[in-house]
Amino acid sequence: GDSRLFGEGGRDISFGSVPIQVLAKRMVLDAALSTFVKPIVGIVDFVRIVLALVICILPIIFRYISKGKRTFTRLDELHTFLSSLPGGRYLFNRFFLWLNTTYTETMRPNVTKVSQTEACVYIDDNVWIRNPFGSIHAAALANLAELTTAMAVLCATQHRKGVRAIPTRIDVEYLKKARGRITGTTKINLPTVSGPYQSIAEMKNSKGEVVSKGTVSW
Repeated sequence: GDSRLFGEGGRDISFGSVPIQVLAKRMVLDAALSTFVKPIVGIVDFVRIVLALVICILPIIFRYISKGKRTFTRLDELHTFLSSLPGGRYLFNRFFLWLNTTYTETMRPNVTKVSQTEACVYIDDNVWIRNPFGSIHAAALANLAELTTAMAVLCATQHRKGVRAIPTRIDVEYLKKARGRITGTTKINLPTVSGPYQSIAEMKNSKGEVVSKGTVSW
């Protein structure tokens, strides 16, 4: 193939079809952008979360008093409730997900749909989750597959007394370079009897092309 580190005379240095000099410049630029942009994004997130809490706090208190804590322990009900409030969906994605999945929150995932049978989550091509080739890192895609299936599987188990779920294996197939917004979708049919279960997530780009598939065992 064309993967090589040293070409004739030691002058042709490349990785795959990309010259090592181009990769080095890209890595330095991404590192610099990540160093300066990510803290700014964090500050903006903090301000928006505070504003969203101020706007949503009274409806949240009223919901808790009238419906009890169940609304806040079931993902589908919490997502539906917060999505009906100004800034509520942002609060769900940037605050509640952060409280429960701190590591995953580094991808800045956005949940658009969650139920007992399906889920939809997207991530944007942020500089701090890129690989040296200018596309989203393989680990981020695996994380998206796990999160997408988790939204549906955990939601389904929350509606079943005494049932819990935890991932035991993740298998990911990479089909294309992932660039731009990547959307993960899954549909499940959790069996009534507890036991091992496999859920599949498809990750697509903005053109609708499947860039990756993940199978998560629970």
